[in-house]
Amino acid sequence: MAKSSADALFQDPALDRAIGELVAKVTAAGAALAPGNAADREPARELAKKIAERRGRPLFYDGIVGSGLGRGVLAELVDGSVKYDFITAIGTNFFGHSDPDMLRTAVKAALQDVAMQGNLHPNREYAAF
Repeated sequence: MAKSSADALFQDPALDRAIGELVAKVTAAGAALAPGNAADREPARELAKKIAERRGRPLFYDGIVGSGLGRGVLAELVDGSVKYDFITAIGTNFFGHSDPDMLRTAVKAALQDVAMQGNLHPNREYAAF
């Protein structure tokens, strides 16, 4: 039995199913990724130039901008090419791109009302160690 509105929400099987469907969609999209090169790299280079202008310095790897989808060691770039990510985005993807467990955890975390918990207003997860 739910003690709070949050309990009712987070214990709702429909929410778990929705998160599972979301993770499955991303996983299915990533399953089709295979290493290869796109024919036209110029749009990615132009995007990298815009990024450099906004941040005040160029990217370390010129024209390497991710699309937001990957699978394990593979990362898709904005030009549609797929590359092996041997630097694991400098450690941020230690578990691999689009790891299903990490996706599930990130979605559940995003559903919480506070992004960062501290001593002034923690949620119950703060005590789950």
